[in-house]
Amino acid sequence: MYRNTVPVSLHAWGLSNAGQVRDNNEDSFLALDLTTGVTLNQESVASPVVGNKGFLLMVADGMGGHEAGEVASRMAVDIVSQDVSTRLARNRPPSRLAFVDILTGAVVHANAAIYQASQSDPKHSDMGTTLTAAGVYDGAAFFAQVGDSRAYLLRTNSVVQMTQDQNLATELAASSTVMSARMQAEGSFQNVLLQALGAEPEVTVPVSFLELRRGDWIIVCSDGLTNMVSDEAIGKLVHNAPDPRAACHALVTAANASGGRDNITIIAAHCDGPSLLAPHVNENPRAQEFVSPWWYRILRRF
Repeated sequence: MYRNTVPVSLHAWGLSNAGQVRDNNEDSFLALDLTTGVTLNQESVASPVVGNKGFLLMVADGMGGHEAGEVASRMAVDIVSQDVSTRLARNRPPSRLAFVDILTGAVVHANAAIYQASQSDPKHSDMGTTLTAAGVYDGAAFFAQVGDSRAYLLRTNSVVQMTQDQNLATELAASSTVMSARMQAEGSFQNVLLQALGAEPEVTVPVSFLELRRGDWIIVCSDGLTNMVSDEAIGKLVHNAPDPRAACHALVTAANASGGRDNITIIAAHCDGPSLLAPHVNENPRAQEFVSPWWYRILRRF
């Protein structure tokens, strides 16, 4: 299945900061124009019209101590970007189903590679990383998630978390009414991850998505931001920023002003273009789970 994709104008900026406490930065980020191959992996700007193969935004938060976490997070963004690029280069622009399949397959591949590296090198035996990837494709955004880094969609006055934290606090909150939101945010359960790339031989990659609207903001970030700055404050800072560069700097400044207890990494991307519909007044966007239909899952076996 192939289709003519919907073009989107995407203005993106990325920024990573060690914070106020950590000596080293174990976060990594990468943004990649999948049509042209142009990458954004330092503090730099990308302002393209998203081509017919899409655009990829990724943040990874490594763990395992000095060097090991850095290795894992860099492996994650590098392997996923290379894998997605290679598979897209072999074919015409894919259907949405195939695009998501390519993205999740790349994340699974990265998990296997990081796990193998952790098993073969004693210095990296405990390494792992989160990964949040946002694929902008065909007028929609697709969010693949492992761990507790996050992606947000900001539209008009709404700030919507597009990913679900894969930690014990979220799991307990979903299964019990006893655990309050404050306990979830402040308790030690928040630091217990249920999944991370490289922790186990296999990983499950949930994907959510939504149709983009003119003026949408996509924020992909590590928990060095979200543990320090509330969703409401994130929304205000981004909406008040004149561009993605200013948004990233405002968010890093706010996280550091609140203590900066962890590395802080952010990609901010503003979506526009005449091909996108304008949002309704005070529209409240909702993430939808992306589930491949049964017939597609059967076809993939052949």
